[in-house]
Amino acid sequence: MGLNFCMGCMNEKPSSGACPYCGFQDENYLISPRHLPLGTILNGKYLVGRAIGEGGFGITYIGRDLDLNMKLAIKEYYPNQLVTRENSRSNQVVMMTGKKDVVFQDEKGKFLEEARCLARFWGLPGIVAVKDYFQENGTAYIAMEFVEGQTLEQVLSRQGGRMNPDWVLRLMDPIMASLEKVHQSGLIHRDISPDNIMVEPDNRCKLIDFGAARDFTAEGRELSVILRPQYAPWEQYGGRGRQGPWTDVYALCATIYRAVTGRKPDNIMSRVENDQLKSPSELGIPMPDYQEAALMKGLALFAQDRFQTVGELRVALMGGQNRQVVDSAGYGLAQPSGNIYPFNGAQAQPSEDTYPAGNIQPAADRFSAERGQPETSSKSARKVWLGAGAVFLLLLGVCVGIGVISVIFYLSSRTDEEARSETTIAVRQPVTELVESETSESADTQEDSTTESNEDTTAESNEETSTEAESISAPNVTMNDVVLVVATSSLSEYNMTHGPERLIDGDLKTAWVEGADGQGQGESVSFLFEGTCQVTGFCINAGYQKSMDLYQKNSRPAVLRVSSPSGFNETYLLADVFAMQEISLGEAILTDQITFTIESVYPGGKYEDTVISEITLY
Repeated sequence: MGLNFCMGCMNEKPSSGACPYCGFQDENYLISPRHLPLGTILNGKYLVGRAIGEGGFGITYIGRDLDLNMKLAIKEYYPNQLVTRENSRSNQVVMMTGKKDVVFQDEKGKFLEEARCLARFWGLPGIVAVKDYFQENGTAYIAMEFVEGQTLEQVLSRQGGRMNPDWVLRLMDPIMASLEKVHQSGLIHRDISPDNIMVEPDNRCKLIDFGAARDFTAEGRELSVILRPQYAPWEQYGGRGRQGPWTDVYALCATIYRAVTGRKPDNIMSRVENDQLKSPSELGIPMPDYQEAALMKGLALFAQDRFQTVGELRVALMGGQNRQVVDSAGYGLAQPSGNIYPFNGAQAQPSEDTYPAGNIQPAADRFSAERGQPETSSKSARKVWLGAGAVFLLLLGVCVGIGVISVIFYLSSRTDEEARSETTIAVRQPVTELVESETSESADTQEDSTTESNEDTTAESNEETSTEAESISAPNVTMNDVVLVVATSSLSEYNMTHGPERLIDGDLKTAWVEGADGQGQGESVSFLFEGTCQVTGFCINAGYQKSMDLYQKNSRPAVLRVSSPSGFNETYLLADVFAMQEISLGEAILTDQITFTIESVYPGGKYEDTVISEITLY
């Protein structure tokens, strides 16, 4: 039965071979020895496809419920520091040496217990729904809904790096409402970030990957160190840190901050030493005072200074309005009606401070963009505005009358002045002609020379002004301006080429891999634009970011040289991190082409090839 389904997207396909929907081919799939083989059947009814995610605690596969004939995601508990597997021999996990078996069994029990808890929240709009959980192959599994769409981080990259604050809060509201319910059951997520929030095609957001979730109510229970730099608060850096809902509050606010400003918050460790985190308004992002105050309080260094619950944060972000947790549709705020990112590979070009098409305000609970006040006094406000309008029109009429009278007097006086002016000009003109006729030939020659010089200078000045005007009018680059991406080399293997076009496909599971001998120093990739554009920076996912394992096995660029035909030529040091990095060029480049050259690398643990997953220019 599994042969009727694509192992890449789990859509039914007519025959074997490449999938007509996603192009996946079983024979081209490079499977890790620790992953379950394609076509594995779990619990007698779950068909397992390709791995779509992997972390330190588990592997997530795309799957299908053969009984209900529905697509789903299957999370396998696989702590890579405790177990291993060789799928050519068996699907069974094998314990590593030492006293790891006791730890594994204890953590597996907690994994299943937390799955039971999450299963109670089926139907909450802002979190992924758990359908089933079971044990097999010596470990545990969770079957959950498969969320179509892209991560919030991918959406932000396509949107130019950030979104309108009001829009961000409306997208995040169902997650906050649902997370409040989860916290009330004793669970915290501990890994909230734009990479763990999925945005569906209808703009609904869901929080995924509860692999790091833990019960914070158990007394004396040690919470493991799980953190994502820039999104993890101070208490997550200590194994016995007092973690709770306030831990998720920090990560939520860090995610909102990233989406609103286009910048990740500073790492908490550097903030403890010297806190220089700028508020959105300091970065030039317009945001109501009460929302900014709530956001910055949620990003406080220490737990006691933050909101203690997501409910408190949510009320503060809404201007102190105590609203119902969710409306009848499951959302406390109406969602944007237009797609906020394209699914056909096109790049979005949003305005920085505009909303998508459609009315994104809630129909029953509208809030003023400035004060967040509900529409409870609209009739009296209308009367006040009508009265003010009448007074304004009356004053406008008086001003117009005064203006007409002033024009009449001006015109009558102007006639006399023009007559006197014409007489003066008639008298002076002959004097000027007499002076000019008495000028010597040498003076004429000198004047002609000076005139030519002045004309040349004026022409040059006009040309420079014209060039400057053209430079100023060059548009800010978007990925729509890129007409061609070329590389000096690309790796080809298994009838597939890891070409440079993969740098702009919006998929972190694909990447450009240089194909030269050695580690790729000197290899480059160039972006060619349709016309002259202004480039001020770029976002880069350096290394193979499909999984942490592949990231560590392959080389990553350490120093990149950025250059352009216009003369720009600078080098930038990249961090060795499994995440997107944002690099500001420091000055605007006006160019029709930009080139990235690998100067040095972070060596891979297994392969020399240097990899870049994604680059977004802005």
